Amino acid sequence: LEDALSRVAKETILNYWKISKGALERLVKASASVEKLTIRGCKLGLEEDLDFSGPEYKIAHLRLPYCGYEVGDDWNEHPEKLDRLLKAIKNCGLKDSLRTLVLWKCGIAVEQIKKMLADNELGHLKVEEEKSNSESD
Repeated sequence: LEDALSRVAKETILNYWKISKGALERLVKASASVEKLTIRGCKLGLEEDLDFSGPEYKIAHLRLPYCGYEVGDDWNEHPEKLDRLLKAIKNCGLKDSLRTLVLWKCGIAVEQIKKMLADNELGHLKVEEEKSNSESD
């Protein structure tokens, strides 16, 4: 999978997976050359600090719709899980390429997400609001 992902240029999409910490680190690094990385409806291993350092990133849009609360994870009660993800972004080249972050239905209010971004020196990121039912994701 990692070898295949390293050859993708436009977008990587994963739907409804349970992704461990190590697998998430490998997935993000292997997808470094894509424009969009979409991890939809996945339960992410965010119990420990992550390390995304290494590759030169081109990812401009990180889309995590329906992760967190929507999949039975507890980001609403443990926002430090999202904070670990943001710290990993801050501590690698991904912070320089990333422009948009999508966190629909993660269990954390948009204003709190924006504060967490600012606290992690990621205030330049656009947080995309949830689309209405008439719009596709």
